[in-house]
Amino acid sequence: MVAACAVRYAGRGLVRSRPPNTMILAVSPRRFILRLFAAVCGALALVAGHSASAQSGTVAGRVLDAGTKSALRGAAVTVAGSDVHAATGPDGEYTLTLPAGPYNVTVDYLGLAPKTAAVTVAAGAVARLDFLLGDSTVTLAAVTVEASRTGQARALNQQRTAQNLTNVISADFSGQFPDKTIADAVKRMPGVTVETDRDTGGVEGRYVTVRGMSADFNAVTIDGVRVNVTDFDGITRRVPLDVVSSDVADQIEVTKSLRPDQDADSIGGAVNIRTRSAFSRNERTASSKAAVTYAAMLEDYTAGYPYENPGYEGAVTFSDFVGPARTLGFSLAANWRDRAFVKQRNSTTGWNNTAGFRAGTATTPAPLSGYVMDSFVLQHFHDDLESYGLNGSLEWRPLDAHKLRLSAGTNVRQTNRGRQRQVLFFPLGRASDNSIPVTVAPTLVGDTYATVSSSGNTVRREVRDFEELQQTSTVALDGESRLGAFTVNYLLGYNFAKWDGGSGNALTASFQNAGFVTSYALTPGNARFPVAGAVQTTTGRDRNDPGIAGVHTLRTLNLGTRFYDDDELNAALDVRRDTELAGWSGFLKAGAKVRSRTRDLDQVALDYSQNANWSLAGYNGQPDIPNLIAGYRAERTVGGRYDYGYFLDPSLVRNAARTLISRGLVTPLATNAFNSLYNDYSAREDITAGYAMAQLSRRRLTLLAGIRVETTETKFETFRVTDGVPAAIAPRRTRTDWLPGLHARFDLAAKTVVRAAYTETLARPTFSQLNPRETRSTTSDTISRGNIDLKPVFSRNYDLAIERYLGGDGYVSAGLFHKDYKRNIYRSTQRAVFEGELNRITEPRNANGGKVTGVELSFDHRLTFLPAPFDGFGVTLNYTHTDSELDAGLPALGGRKLPLFDQVGDTFNASLRYERGRFRSRLSLHHRSDTLFDLATDAALAVGRYEAPSTTLDFTASYKLKRGWSVYIEFANLTDEPSWGYNGDKNIRLDYNEYSDWTGVIGVRWNL
Repeated sequence: MVAACAVRYAGRGLVRSRPPNTMILAVSPRRFILRLFAAVCGALALVAGHSASAQSGTVAGRVLDAGTKSALRGAAVTVAGSDVHAATGPDGEYTLTLPAGPYNVTVDYLGLAPKTAAVTVAAGAVARLDFLLGDSTVTLAAVTVEASRTGQARALNQQRTAQNLTNVISADFSGQFPDKTIADAVKRMPGVTVETDRDTGGVEGRYVTVRGMSADFNAVTIDGVRVNVTDFDGITRRVPLDVVSSDVADQIEVTKSLRPDQDADSIGGAVNIRTRSAFSRNERTASSKAAVTYAAMLEDYTAGYPYENPGYEGAVTFSDFVGPARTLGFSLAANWRDRAFVKQRNSTTGWNNTAGFRAGTATTPAPLSGYVMDSFVLQHFHDDLESYGLNGSLEWRPLDAHKLRLSAGTNVRQTNRGRQRQVLFFPLGRASDNSIPVTVAPTLVGDTYATVSSSGNTVRREVRDFEELQQTSTVALDGESRLGAFTVNYLLGYNFAKWDGGSGNALTASFQNAGFVTSYALTPGNARFPVAGAVQTTTGRDRNDPGIAGVHTLRTLNLGTRFYDDDELNAALDVRRDTELAGWSGFLKAGAKVRSRTRDLDQVALDYSQNANWSLAGYNGQPDIPNLIAGYRAERTVGGRYDYGYFLDPSLVRNAARTLISRGLVTPLATNAFNSLYNDYSAREDITAGYAMAQLSRRRLTLLAGIRVETTETKFETFRVTDGVPAAIAPRRTRTDWLPGLHARFDLAAKTVVRAAYTETLARPTFSQLNPRETRSTTSDTISRGNIDLKPVFSRNYDLAIERYLGGDGYVSAGLFHKDYKRNIYRSTQRAVFEGELNRITEPRNANGGKVTGVELSFDHRLTFLPAPFDGFGVTLNYTHTDSELDAGLPALGGRKLPLFDQVGDTFNASLRYERGRFRSRLSLHHRSDTLFDLATDAALAVGRYEAPSTTLDFTASYKLKRGWSVYIEFANLTDEPSWGYNGDKNIRLDYNEYSDWTGVIGVRWNL
C-alpha cells in the first residue's frame, strides 16, 4: 500500500507572477497536492490496519446475461443482513468486502429475474461467486427480448445504481435514432441539446450542451482521457463531436453532478465515451453495416454542381479472446463515411440605430429614428466530408485481482468546405452631414424601418473554398489491481488533436461594385423572408444579370489559413479502501491526477491588394484570364423564395489568382510576413489535482462526501505590438481552487431512488480569451488584448431528483437543479486609465455573476398493457425548463439582467417506438426554445442575437431478415425545419434563416 501511495512528480519550477486574488502557496502547488494525497493514503492505511482486526475477506464475481453472454453492467449486488452493496462495472464484475462468515448475495437487474446465491467468506481470502441471469433458452430472433436485454435496460441499470446523477445511452439504443455522431446520439437525453455551426455550412450537430449551458462548460473524455478538437477560429474549449462516430462507442455517459474523483471543469456536465471491450461479452462478437445516404437539398442545383447524391457509409466491429484461458481479449472498431451536405441561408449583418442620421439629401434632410438593416445576405454552403476512424483495445486479465487495458484510436474528419455569398449593403451616413441618399421615403413600423431604398450602395459577391482536416487521436494505458484490502486504479493517457486549414488550396475572394440602388421590404410577422433587390445604376440591370459581371472588381483576396496543434497528457492514480465505520459500510478513496496540455497556433497570412483591373469578366489586358462565372447554379434558394443568380467557380478564381500573382499583377500586402509571425502563439496549461472522498451506506441511505483541489499553471508565448513594433512576451499565472462536494442517495423502495447533491465546479477561460497578445496604438489611445488574469467561471450547484424504474426498460423521473455562478466571461470595450492616460480598451473580462434554475422531467415506458399487436408500442418523453440571469456589468444595459448566453429555456424530446417480432421503428421529435447567443458589449439588448424555437422530426425503422441480418432506413429532419434567428424582435428583425432539408439513409446490418 505504501508503494501504491508513494508517487512523486518532478515539477519544472516555473517562475510565477502573481495576479490579484490568486492564492499563494508556500510550497509548489503540485507538491502540496501530492502531499495531500500522501496524507490521505496514510489515513487509508490506518483505516486498513484498524479494519484488519475484523478479519475480513472478499467476494468477487461477474454477472452475465445467460442468453446473450453479455456482461451486465449496473446490476445491484446486495448482501442479506448487511449494508454492504456494490454495482457491477463495465465488464459485469463486482467486489464485496465482508467479515468472515456465511452470506446470501443477491443480484438484481432491471428486466431480468433476480438471483440469490450462498457464499462463505474466509478471512484474508477471495471467494468467487458468478451469476448468470435470465433464461439461456431464449432465442435471439425474439427482437423484443434482445432489445430489452442489450439496449434500454443496459443504460437504465447503470443510471439506477449510480451514486450521482448520471444519464446513459448504449450503442444499441443510440442506433435506434438517425444519428451518426456522438453529439446527435446524446441529444435525446433529458436536458441535452446539440449546437451546429451558426455561421458556417455545418448541418449535423457538433457541440453538446447540458441543461442549456454553453458547450464550453462541458468536459469530454474517451475512456477517461480528455479529448481536444479545435475548429477554424480556435476560440473555445468546446469539442466538436461530429469528428467522433457513434459506431466506436459502447456507451456514452453524461454526468450532471460531479464526484470529487472527476475533473472539476464541467459546470454543465461531463461526457465520457466508453469504447468497446472484449470482456463486455463472453464470446466472439462481430458486426458490420453498409449504407447509401441521400441529402434532399442537393437536388436544388443544376448539372455540373460538384457535390451530389448519393453518399456512402460503413462500419465494422470485432472482438475476441486469445487462447483457451480467455485472459487476453481484444476489440476493433472501424467506420467510414463519404457524403455531402448543403445549406442555404438568407440573413442580415445586423441592424443599425439611425438616431442622428437623416434621410434625403443635404438640402432636404428628414431625421431618422429607428433601426435599419445593415446588409442583406444570401449564402449557399457546402460540406463535402469524408470521415473515418479506427479504434481498438487489448486487455489482459492474468488474475481476477488484476486488469490491464491498452486502448488506442484515431478519428479524422476531412471536409471540403465553402460558400457562395452575396451581400446587398444599406450603409448609414456617407455624407458629411450624416444624410442617406434615399430614393423612396422609408416606412417606420414600431422601432424598425420596414422599407428602405437608397442609391450609391455596394453589392458584393464572394466565394470561399478550403480543405479542413480535424483529427483527434488517443492512446491510454489503464488498469486496476486489488492489493489486499485496497483497490488501485491507474491511468496514463495521451490525446493529440489538430486542425489543418489546407495551405495549398485555401481561398476567400470578394468582388464588388458600389453603383447600385439597393432596397428591402419587411413584412411584420414574417421576419424570416425580407424582400431585397439591387439594380445597377448606370446599366439599369438587375444584380443577377451575368451581362454586368464586369462591374464587380476585386476587393479582397485571401489565400491564407491557419493550423492548430493540441495535445494533452493525463496521468492519474486512485486508491480505494472498503471499510466499515460506526455501523456504516462503504469505502474511502483518494487520488491524484496531472493534466498537461499545450496548444500551438500557426497563422499563415496571404492577403492581396484590391485591384480594379480584375473583374468577374476577366483582367484588363490579360485575355487568357477567364470569366469567373461557374457553369452551375442553384435552381432554388431558400425554398424558391430568392434567386441567387450565378455562382463563382472557386477553381477558376484560384487558378486565375495564381497566374496573376505570378505575373505581379495581383500584389501581396506588405503586412503578410508580420501577421504570419506575430499572430502566432504557444500556450501551456498544467493542471494538478488531488482529492479525498468517502462513500458510506446505512440501510437505505448512502452518503458520498469529499473535496477536490486543482492547481492550474498557465503560460503563453506571444507578442505585444505597440505602434507596429512587436515585443515577445511570455507571462505565466498560477491559481488554486478548492471544490467540495456532497451527494446523498435514499432508496425509498427497490426501484425508487431519491438523489440530492451539492457540488462546486468551474469552467476555465479559453486559450483565445487568456492569450495576452496585445495591440496598442499611442496615437489613437486604443488597446486590444486577451486577459491572462481572467478567473475561471465558478458555480455552486444544487440537485434534487427522484427516479422510479418501471419493469425492465422504463422509468419516470423528476428533478430540480439550481446553479449560482460568478465570473462569467464576456468581451468588453470600455474607456479606462492605462499607464496614466485614458484608453479605449477591448479585452475579455469577468462578469459579476448570475444563476440558473431548472426542472427536468422524464418518462419512458413500453405500453405492454395494450392488447396485441399494440403492446409493441413504447413512449419516451423528457422535458427540461431553465430560467437564468446574468449580471454582465455592461454599461449599455444599465444594470439590466440578461439570460445566460446560449442558455436554452425549454427542451423537449418525445419518441414513439414500436418493437414486435422482426420489426422495429421509432419516430422522434426534438424541440428547443429561444436562446440569446450574442450581444455586443456596446449595443442595446434590443438588437441582441437570438436563436428562434425549432422542432425537428426524425424516423428510423429496421426489419430482421434472418438471424444476424437486417435492413434499416433512417430519415432526419423530415419536415425540413429551418434554423433561424432574430435581432431582439422576432416579429420583424431577421438575423439568419437557414435550411438544410431532410436527409435519408438506407442500409443493411449484420451481427454475429
